[in-house]
Amino acid sequence: MHRTDVGRVLPGLIRDARTAVRLTEGEERRDANAVLSDIYALAQHEIVWASEPELIWVVADRSISAAHDADRPITLAGAAWTLAIVQRSMGDLDGAIELVIEAAGILRPRLEDGPVELQAMYGALHLHAATTSARASREGDALRYLDEGQATAERLPNGYHHPWTQFGASNVAVHSVSIGADLSKSSAARDWAQQIDPDTIPSRERRARLMVETARSYHQQRDYSAALDWLECAHPVCNDSAHYSPEARQMASDAVDHGGPMIERRARIFAQMLDLPV
Repeated sequence: MHRTDVGRVLPGLIRDARTAVRLTEGEERRDANAVLSDIYALAQHEIVWASEPELIWVVADRSISAAHDADRPITLAGAAWTLAIVQRSMGDLDGAIELVIEAAGILRPRLEDGPVELQAMYGALHLHAATTSARASREGDALRYLDEGQATAERLPNGYHHPWTQFGASNVAVHSVSIGADLSKSSAARDWAQQIDPDTIPSRERRARLMVETARSYHQQRDYSAALDWLECAHPVCNDSAHYSPEARQMASDAVDHGGPMIERRARIFAQMLDLPV
């Protein structure tokens, strides 16, 4: 389903799920709250690109509230993963890390006999902690959490990806590139990126993110031409990943300002596609 189609049906889904919560009791009500929590998480992913931070926070908080009423470990962990994204985007890195690691602790005792979805959520929480730690310049923590995510992905069925966190082997690989860029290890990030086959990434958004992260690794070396090349590759794969990414927008602006005459025309055209004032 296209992003705009999701946006049209979400209000109805939320209304129906809230009605189901009101009209049910006992185990059925917990089931309904679990569904409602997941729908709020879907809504957060839909609005994260373009809505006000306050609205995004409200939606994520409602996902957590419904998850508590559902009283299901996987639902609680998924809601924590969603809320931690909002915390990280608002600069609360410590709070985001604490939240996802606490959620992973809830799942850990159930890993051996839990369903594959639970194992994947456990891995997704560790990838979140790894990325957030890298943004906080905590290299040791970032690599430790990344290793745990990698080990978890290796235990999943071949080719498996979690339905909405997209956790799986290819997503771990994409996060490795992001973490390398966040830690200013541009050469390592490029090396990791070169080992990834984009066709193994089922999500177009994640595939485009790989290209944006690869662009970051060149941008850090002030190779504005190569960075622009990768941004131009990312845009047709998933234009939202370039259009609404602060990093991508900054790289496009820098290519205009510092890329030189050889790429200036291309850079301006691409910057205009992102609605940048150039």
